[in-house]
Amino acid sequence: MKEIDEVSVCSLRIAVDTHKSRLSRTSLIILLIR
Repeated sequence: MKEIDEVSVCSLRIAVDTHKSRLSRTSLIILLIR
């Protein structure tokens, strides 16, 4: 069970990082447009 939990945590962290990067990029584009 510990191995599965570690893998899920790692995948969640990667997903959060990618989501944050996307939000930051979109926010920068919106700021540039404005």
